[in-house]
Amino acid sequence: MPAKSFPATPLFLAYILGTYAGYFVTDHTAAYPLFLCCCLPFLFPIYRWSFVQRSLCCTAFFLLGGANSYFDQQWPGNHYHFEWNKDTSNVFRIALIEPLRAGRSSQRFYGKVLTVNKKKAQGKILVQFDNDRLHPTFRLGDIIEGKGALTAIRPPLNPGAFDYRAYLFSQKIAFQWKADPSTVIKIGRTKNPFVRCRSYLQNRLFESKFLLTTKQLLNTLLLGDRSQIERPTLEQYAAAGVMHLFAISGLHVGLLLLLLRWLFDPLRRIPYGQGIAQWLPLVFLWGFAFLVGATASVIRAVTLFSAFEFSRLIQRQLPVSYLVLLSMFLLVFFYPRYVLQLGFQLSYLAVFGIVFITPLFPLSSLPKLVRKGTEVLVVTLAAQVGVALLSSYHFHQFPGLFLLGNMVLLPLMGLILYMVLGALTLLIFTAPPTFLVHMVDALFAAMNSWVFWLAKQKNFLFDDLYFSPWGLFWGYVLLLGIIALRKLGMAKSKWMIGGACAALLAFIWVFPSWEKPSLWVSHHYGQTTLVALHSTAVHFYSDKNELSSSLVAAYKHHAGKRKHRVEKLNQAYWWGTQPLVVIDDRWVNTAPLPANAIVVLSHNPKINLERILLNHCPKMVIIDGSNSLYFVRKWSKTLHALGIPYHNTAEKGAYAIFPGTVE
Repeated sequence: MPAKSFPATPLFLAYILGTYAGYFVTDHTAAYPLFLCCCLPFLFPIYRWSFVQRSLCCTAFFLLGGANSYFDQQWPGNHYHFEWNKDTSNVFRIALIEPLRAGRSSQRFYGKVLTVNKKKAQGKILVQFDNDRLHPTFRLGDIIEGKGALTAIRPPLNPGAFDYRAYLFSQKIAFQWKADPSTVIKIGRTKNPFVRCRSYLQNRLFESKFLLTTKQLLNTLLLGDRSQIERPTLEQYAAAGVMHLFAISGLHVGLLLLLLRWLFDPLRRIPYGQGIAQWLPLVFLWGFAFLVGATASVIRAVTLFSAFEFSRLIQRQLPVSYLVLLSMFLLVFFYPRYVLQLGFQLSYLAVFGIVFITPLFPLSSLPKLVRKGTEVLVVTLAAQVGVALLSSYHFHQFPGLFLLGNMVLLPLMGLILYMVLGALTLLIFTAPPTFLVHMVDALFAAMNSWVFWLAKQKNFLFDDLYFSPWGLFWGYVLLLGIIALRKLGMAKSKWMIGGACAALLAFIWVFPSWEKPSLWVSHHYGQTTLVALHSTAVHFYSDKNELSSSLVAAYKHHAGKRKHRVEKLNQAYWWGTQPLVVIDDRWVNTAPLPANAIVVLSHNPKINLERILLNHCPKMVIIDGSNSLYFVRKWSKTLHALGIPYHNTAEKGAYAIFPGTVE
């Protein structure tokens, strides 16, 4: 169909981009006047737009998307429709709706708040229990009651570290409850049919005679619960490039849809069976989506397949790209925080890669058998190209053997899923026969052996990949330009590629200070580490020979630099014109301090802090993570009494110093 038949395409894109941008706008004072612009699309006929009308309508939809994310952030109490006493204990009644990976000493769940102090409530929180052998553990679907107080999710203490608070924000969670199992009682089970069914299936699965590894993989592949899989196993699958098999998405939903169509096809022979056979698969698909937890990837897949099925029902063949964009728009419209979830972003990038890159490889002239195998290869390559930049930006590695792993496992996924689905169906009624148990165990053992062998080929795993957000942006601009060049021809795409290159050069020329050097006093438990971010590398100055790999990765991610160097920590530094002095257990009380210095207190030095402060008047005092809580409290009282600015990294995170300024 011609492009003019789908005039809403640029409006969908503008709305989605506006929704994403709205979460990064902190000043909302001008929000309400901007909402008046949202009526612009209704001033013009939907067809025969002029360039000005199209620009105005796209701007209006961009603002409308921003309004959507604005209202999403303005709910009472950060999405908590209840009040609690912040200074005293409260009585919470919570339903455990989603299990999370357990730690060595704790259990974690997403909880749905039912009542607070015996008043009805609504909202989600993170619930954490310390392991206690004297009290029973809790499981999915339990309704619990106990006393406690909510605490806010803390941001990362070092730049570039994983922001768990932002991740939970995308899930509409801003608080956690650390509960004592001895004070919490189980009072019942949730009435949510999907949670109850999922809990029942998991209980039946882990009571079965399958091997433990098989149980964990079955629980992940069919119920979308990764909490039981050990972290080394996940790392092996990621290194082999087949981690997407653990995310219930388009592959799983497509295979399930084919099975449902086959099961309900006989209904077409009865009166009114045609419509029933067409609608029932969609009903079961949506039921399956809520059964596995309604994650972003499965909701995306079910929405997309629902759009395909609807286009078949109305007997109108719509372009795949339009249906993909329509499903994305609908999801963002009803749940705007999807745009913040990495799973949602990777899922749609993979789909767009398949939609736009696969057609660039003409395969119709190949023999049928060769064409089928080549199609799997091309689709896998297209999906990987779509997500490669974003996944490398976040995870800093790229599996070079992803094609080999997927070429073996993807053709077998139908057999694997149908077999385990049959085994899980049998578990509902009775124990699976012994031969089926051995077959499934052998199948997953072979799959694990293949994946683990691929993961051991370290020469094909490209890790230590770090680049800046602008590198990510311009990488996708270049990818779009290449697709346009191949699809439209040089005559039509040269202006796009030329414009992108010109914009890149203009950015580098106009904003040369984007990579301004900075010095950070990091928060490193039991250790003092200074981090200097230069234009070409990251330099670490530490009092220990070994650094935490997570700390190194955090600062390299923040700076977008691959190279780093570790040096021994000195007691004095000059950062531009700003002196910095480290006072540790080696400090001599009679040593002079430079004027206007920044002082870092390290490793509980035995000093008379008040005398040093009165004699030298430092500009700032930083208390890092190497000090004990006793000294931190003692020094804080002294600094507060003398009115000298101080910074505790355990509370406020790492401290940044820029040339000529003190932040």
